Amino acid sequence: MLRRIFGWTLIISIAAILPVRGQDIPLHINHQGVVAVFGERFTGQGEFRFALVDPGTGANLWTHDDTNVGVQDQQPDTAVSLTVISGLYAVRLGEKGNLIDPAIFDTPDVALRIWFDDTLNGTHLLTPDQPIASAPFAFHSATVDDNAITTEKIANGTVSTADLAGNAVTSAKITNGTVTAADLANNSVDTVEIADNAITKAKMTNGSVDTDELAGSAVTSAKIADGTVATTDLANNSVNGSKIQDGSVGFADLATGSVRSAEINDGAVGTDDLAGGAVTSLKIANGEVMTNDLADDAVTGSKINDGAVGANNLSSSGASLNKVSGGKMWMNSNNVGIGTDSATARLHIQYDGSHNAIHMNNDADPDSSTNGGINQGQIRMNSSGFLRMRNRIDATWAQLDSSGSWSCCSDRNYKSDISPLGGLLSKALALKPVSFYYKTLRNDPSAEKQIGFIAQEVEGLLPSLVSGTEGEKTMNYSGLGVVAIGAIHEMHAEVESLQAENDDLRDRLECLEALVATFAPSESKRIESAPVLKVAKVAP
Repeated sequence: MLRRIFGWTLIISIAAILPVRGQDIPLHINHQGVVAVFGERFTGQGEFRFALVDPGTGANLWTHDDTNVGVQDQQPDTAVSLTVISGLYAVRLGEKGNLIDPAIFDTPDVALRIWFDDTLNGTHLLTPDQPIASAPFAFHSATVDDNAITTEKIANGTVSTADLAGNAVTSAKITNGTVTAADLANNSVDTVEIADNAITKAKMTNGSVDTDELAGSAVTSAKIADGTVATTDLANNSVNGSKIQDGSVGFADLATGSVRSAEINDGAVGTDDLAGGAVTSLKIANGEVMTNDLADDAVTGSKINDGAVGANNLSSSGASLNKVSGGKMWMNSNNVGIGTDSATARLHIQYDGSHNAIHMNNDADPDSSTNGGINQGQIRMNSSGFLRMRNRIDATWAQLDSSGSWSCCSDRNYKSDISPLGGLLSKALALKPVSFYYKTLRNDPSAEKQIGFIAQEVEGLLPSLVSGTEGEKTMNYSGLGVVAIGAIHEMHAEVESLQAENDDLRDRLECLEALVATFAPSESKRIESAPVLKVAKVAP
């Protein structure tokens, strides 16, 4: 059996002397004790485990290795090895391992609990727990000498309202810029409390003045030093119409770029809040003014300097058709009309009798004589009902006429280096027509089988009919008609050659038949005895 013979504890109280500087506080507990095993004082290396416990609950408030804190009746996970001589041992708790938090001693009657292992008989709890007593100098910490508490002695944030006598804080006691919105009661500052021009940038913490700190119409132009209010001095949405006297904010009161969209409540600024000509281009951050920032009819001609609003002052959705009047575009019932104010479709483009109804091109002067009337990259529908599309590369075009037929440009005047094609028959015969399904529709039971050619195979024979890169090759199928006609011409030439040769052979055969007829015998006897006549081949 392992038992505790006796132990005594020397304690330096921490909780009672917190105001003393950190280097003056012994942040550890000296402990000495005696331990015996089976009635004999132990000598050797012993394994100890220490915990400060709440005697009321048995929960660990502190352990030497910071394990199992808050757990009831549970020893630390690891041990401290101490040399024990004739049962005596000593240790500084909090020096090796986990520091002791002074707040632990806010719990009444904190006690020291010890477990011991002689490395032979296992770990056992030494009883009883040892109560913590005060160190002698801790009694002195209960009193404070006059003037002993200086700035260095006061922890930041520890002085509250209850610690201050009435009227203890005067203007001289407040450092410029240290009073923020949180220090002011709502509506505590009125016009009479503010001297004219008393509020400058140096007196305000960035974002410290919010709407709640200002009484209605408390801030007038006379109270604000010219140009001292910048964007950083205003909390978002802190300035609304009720806080500003009509017409009191002029040019001189605003720092350049100080008022942004975030500082203005939607619809808060009306015509009466702006002095004539107060809004210039320099006062508007690029792209910050949107439709919902403007009250209806808030911006009139007298409020905007001539030429002050440029394209870069408007956000991408800053101008809508409702904000634009005149011109040639109208909106009614969600329909947009161009050339008409009575649109009957989502987009209604009205032909006016003198211009193309639709004309899109990338040429600055598509119809000028300087480029021969060639409109590169153009799509247009003219008054004759023709839809024409022009190629931006070679300026050729295709046209859909009023009968629904497509025709392509083939005028001699558009062509150069004209030369005949040859050898088309062999190429046409080498083409391999195939049938196929497009892969995107191979699982569609309603898909129809297609016929055509493989672009890569055609490219080796007729490269001018194939364009595009691998994986995206296209074919000019209409060009195959030219190949077919050329092949027919070549085949016709071969047929005519064969026909002439056949006619020559037929003439020769008729001559041979006539020659043989002159040697025909009159009697069968003469035929039997007649010598054989060998007819030599007639030279052509």
